[in-house]
Amino acid sequence: MKHKLKKLSIKIGVLAIIITMFCVIARIAVGNTITLYQFMIEKPEGAAEWVETLDNMEMSFEQEGIALIEKVRLNDGYAEIRIRAISPGRTSLNIKHKDSGTVSTLPIKCGRLLTIYSWTDGRFTGDVFVLSGVCLFCLLTALMLLLTFIKLRADELYSYKSIFIAGFAFFIGTGGIGMIPPIAGLITAPATNTVFGVYSAISGIGYSTMLIASPFLLAFAIAMSISNIELLRHESFRFRNVLGIFVSVVMVLGEFLIIVLNNLNYAGSAFGYNMLQLFVNILSIAYVYFECMLIGSIICGFRAAKHVPNHNVDYIIILGCKFRKDGTLTPLLQGRCDAAIDLFKRQREKTGKQAMLIPSGGQGPDESMPEADAMANYILSTGVPKECVLREDQSKNTYQNMEFSKALIEKRSSLPDSRVVFATTNYHVFRSGLWAKLVGLDAEGIGGRTKWWFWPNAFMRECAGLMANRIKQEVILFIVLVMICVGLSIVMFV
Repeated sequence: MKHKLKKLSIKIGVLAIIITMFCVIARIAVGNTITLYQFMIEKPEGAAEWVETLDNMEMSFEQEGIALIEKVRLNDGYAEIRIRAISPGRTSLNIKHKDSGTVSTLPIKCGRLLTIYSWTDGRFTGDVFVLSGVCLFCLLTALMLLLTFIKLRADELYSYKSIFIAGFAFFIGTGGIGMIPPIAGLITAPATNTVFGVYSAISGIGYSTMLIASPFLLAFAIAMSISNIELLRHESFRFRNVLGIFVSVVMVLGEFLIIVLNNLNYAGSAFGYNMLQLFVNILSIAYVYFECMLIGSIICGFRAAKHVPNHNVDYIIILGCKFRKDGTLTPLLQGRCDAAIDLFKRQREKTGKQAMLIPSGGQGPDESMPEADAMANYILSTGVPKECVLREDQSKNTYQNMEFSKALIEKRSSLPDSRVVFATTNYHVFRSGLWAKLVGLDAEGIGGRTKWWFWPNAFMRECAGLMANRIKQEVILFIVLVMICVGLSIVMFV
């Protein structure tokens, strides 16, 4: 995993360098010019054509020696004014219409590299190329993240990094897609579109991503609610049994609130409106960050649960849980055992190789025997040879399941040369793989079936647990995203 992430980082770095070089070359090719756009006042009475109003326009710079007017062209309702920088400094282009006496002011700045910045609409020399480069970087980065995720091996999948790769690929990909319309508008209709519009799309990446993901959210909320209602029909009312409904309601109401605030007819000051937009953008980023990490968790969890290992397994660890008082297995625990037994028998039929089954689980305070013994009794009843069952009866949790089973394997054979698989319930595969990684056990997971109405809510609990374990890293990344949003908002507001 580290090698692939290092390789991915190098690719993204190289891509950033290539995109930067493209922007620099494009900037040099454009020269030191920029085209400004000024809408015309109402057509003077008696004027036959718009071109006649050109003589009625008087243009001059407030401070000479900084920029020159190269060309002026009138279109349908607006003027294209191409200016060229000749020295660093600040000035304003004043446009006076002689018939009406109206004066328009277009403040500009010429940088040390003679790049011209317009304070009116955010334009700068080579802006289309730079912004297109940023958009392309986002899209290609998302593609590289996605391809890296697809190529992850089963044992590499069990990592918080894989959640981040899947979730951030969605986040930055939708952000790049959200930039396409304003950039296209800047190219095709420059007079009616501004660079600030592109900045707005970037700072509002959370809002645009939220809108793009809204169909997924609605389908997710409906599915979670249906599964939770069915779960309550079979089990008692507890908060963990309505977690899916709670999360779904919060997500739907959150999206509704953000949409309402974004479309609010605000009648206050410009500063108040800007602060409202900043609040909406930050709220959208917080909302979408959680949504993207949730999507990443679901993708990783689903892929882990559906994984089918090759038939070359040496050890199959079966993670225990509670069984009935009479020593028989619950459907949940039996599903784990059945998944392991099925792999054991299929491998023996196809290759003749017999794996060692390791039922893992100690004895709880209200259990009549270790969970390993209860599982072993069931496994042997299905025809698995006794010599193929190795019990681990001391563990109290998933971490110890992996740690103690690993110790048993190391006593029998060389761990690096042994192929290990663990069996658990489908919703628990991904998180169990994380515990295996923590104890230094490279293992693939297989998932036992469970009732359809139980799986979604249980998986939601797993997602919550995964995110809670990484709360510090998630807060840091969220703060970085908020700082980017605030910085772009300041650029637009100043």
